[in-house]
Amino acid sequence: WWFPKPISRFEAGAVRSTNTNNTNRSYNRGENDDETEEADDALADAFADPKMARVLTCIPQALPFDRRVKLFDALLKADKERSQSTEALDGMLRRMMEDGGPVDLASVGRESVDIHRDALYSDSKKQLSTLGPRLKRRLNVTFINQHGQQEAGIDGGGIMKEFLDDLIRQAFDPSQYNKQDQQQDPIPHLFDVTPLQTLTVHYVPSYSKELLSHYEFLGRVLGKAVYESILVEPQFCLPFLNQLLGKQNSLEDLQNFDPEFHSNLMKLREMSSQEIASLGLTFELTMEQNHGRGRSVPLIPGGASIPVTKATVIQYTHLVAHFRLNVAASLPTRYFLRGFRDLIPASWVRLFSSYELQKLIGGDDEGLDVLALKRTMKYSAGYHPSQPIIQWFWEIVGEEWDAEMQRKFLKFMTSCSRQPLLGFDSLDPTPCIQQIRLHTTTKEEATSARLPTSSTCMNLLKLPCYSSKQVLRQKLEAAVESGAGFELT
Repeated sequence: WWFPKPISRFEAGAVRSTNTNNTNRSYNRGENDDETEEADDALADAFADPKMARVLTCIPQALPFDRRVKLFDALLKADKERSQSTEALDGMLRRMMEDGGPVDLASVGRESVDIHRDALYSDSKKQLSTLGPRLKRRLNVTFINQHGQQEAGIDGGGIMKEFLDDLIRQAFDPSQYNKQDQQQDPIPHLFDVTPLQTLTVHYVPSYSKELLSHYEFLGRVLGKAVYESILVEPQFCLPFLNQLLGKQNSLEDLQNFDPEFHSNLMKLREMSSQEIASLGLTFELTMEQNHGRGRSVPLIPGGASIPVTKATVIQYTHLVAHFRLNVAASLPTRYFLRGFRDLIPASWVRLFSSYELQKLIGGDDEGLDVLALKRTMKYSAGYHPSQPIIQWFWEIVGEEWDAEMQRKFLKFMTSCSRQPLLGFDSLDPTPCIQQIRLHTTTKEEATSARLPTSSTCMNLLKLPCYSSKQVLRQKLEAAVESGAGFELT
């Protein structure tokens, strides 16, 4: 293999300005902002080896996927050394304290936000939308409960993870849109679910400036999750991810959006002239809107009066796919990209295909590697891997549960049902099982003993010390299935 040590070569040169221009550029940009011209140079400048830079810029798939993931992780770490440097932060804090002046967190690499739990989306949008690239800094989150009181706790990263998990889960869930709530304005309809159960941008004939600001905000939030290596649940359709990569979708990509529609479109090519004429097709497309209403849009000038014939049916199928995948939601996608690229430069994500980018966002969907999780797992409050209850636990998770139940457990413990691409060692904090002592008799356990809980922000499973494997399995399955979830202790 002619790439001997690409990561170490990168790390030697990455401390130079990987993407200084991107970080320091003005936040107020025009709607047609396009980083394509600078993207390749931004990536190339990160390497000491010019040959490596050119190969990765032009044909990144020449490097195996796992090594590109490590490269991406190294790019993130090098950028964080500048945006979240603890040494620089500590030095500035000491000087401020010695001078006796107030400590301005905004000037020393941190941003602080106060978020009402019952107004999660609206508070987050109001406070994060103004930050732009400064969202790369450390984010200190303080939650405010329903009584208006600050929740106890110091944000060492876990609270921020919980915050991003909850925000992304709500913001990308179409069932949460347009819900009337006294505490916050309803979230507008932003994404739809495709027939493949993936997310795509919601189409409307005209996007207001206010609606577009929501897409830019969500792009920035997703970018923050990727920047902090936090895996999230939303699964995006591949044509949308292609647009995040700056790629144009084609007719073939339509099958990754709506397979049935793609199949019906392809059948037109096999029809005779008479069959096509009987359908009465013209060069226009009806786009469905809210409540099943449709709006016809021309695919070419005057398309409503131009019939589709056997000679033009191939052109028609390509134009339909182009409008559905590239044109219909191009404006909100551009705003989403604007927010996303405030944290993740375009050149970095172009190291991956659309399918690989989804893995980068949400983790590996190839199932749970129980042995790898077992090797990584830590134990606290009296637990040890040699104890019977820990042995029962791994027998249940690794041998008795099916793949679906294992995914549910992983989501219960870490907030994401897919494991990280760099392995469980890359999770921060390291996954841990903490003992919770019970004060019940053996007979009372099966009915009254507490369920296991988890602190997903800390990747922590709080497991009561049950007296039998049967009770352990019963309680653990009940907790995982019900999503007992986060518990503040």
